[in-house]
Amino acid sequence: MAGQKQPKKRDKPVYVVGAGAVGLLFARYCQLFAPVTVVTRSNQTGTPYFYQHELVTTPLNVSHAHFEHLQRQSIERVLICVKAYQLPTALEQLWPYLSNDATIVISHNGMSDLTPWLARLTQQQQMWFATTNMGGFKSSPDTVVHKGIGATWLGNLSHGNLPIPSLITAMQTHFPQCAIHENIQLLRWQKLLVNVAINPISAREDVNNGVLRQPYFASEILGLLNEAVWIANQNGVTISLSDALELAYQVMQQTAHNRSSMRQDIHLKRETEIDAICGFICRQAQQKGSQTPFNARLLTQIQKKSA
Repeated sequence: MAGQKQPKKRDKPVYVVGAGAVGLLFARYCQLFAPVTVVTRSNQTGTPYFYQHELVTTPLNVSHAHFEHLQRQSIERVLICVKAYQLPTALEQLWPYLSNDATIVISHNGMSDLTPWLARLTQQQQMWFATTNMGGFKSSPDTVVHKGIGATWLGNLSHGNLPIPSLITAMQTHFPQCAIHENIQLLRWQKLLVNVAINPISAREDVNNGVLRQPYFASEILGLLNEAVWIANQNGVTISLSDALELAYQVMQQTAHNRSSMRQDIHLKRETEIDAICGFICRQAQQKGSQTPFNARLLTQIQKKSA
């Protein structure tokens, strides 16, 4: 894209774990301020990646590597953009390669327990979470199509009074509509509620997000969100059902022509994140001696559909 600055040689490299749609979109913006290496499970290190926006396709200026090609304790800045069910394995593989002052940014749909990993941080390491409304999908294994800009919020999950790391500052500068949010846990729950309302139904019905605004789906969406909001409130997160419904329908409208990530996973015969979305709500309810039949039914339906 004309007029964009090339990364300076002195900029510390950024590693992006995962070559899904979000991983490649993040890599596309990270390449504006640093050399980028995309880390995957594949040993095909010569694989090029491409970025498509408004029918214009350009190559991504990134390298490609497998964990085995990295030097231990050498990674200072890393974004982990994998599915929720892949996160524990990715973190376990990544940990030996982190420097003692590494900045780790995690982004995924659904809800995951990061407590064990936060406990493993050194006093100088920081873990952040990124929740994004960037819309994109992969039209081929090496090409990401950017469908919508969307906001990206960053929040610090680690404790202490360390200064904001350079990776976070650079993302704020170079990512579109990117800022730090003081209550990232609230945003994680809000994103989960949107996922609950949109992803499973769009995947089951094989429709774009905007179709879910039809009255036919209203009672099911109300039931799903009523259960999820109750769980959020039980976890000390203050969210009202009306606000959750308003946010979900707003996202449906903003992403009306988009295909949800779960719908894409079904089409590509990949494992979905349903266990970290409806499954998470069901497990939370069981722990509290309650039931969430709307979420339980969708959990079963998606598991059967993706089997």
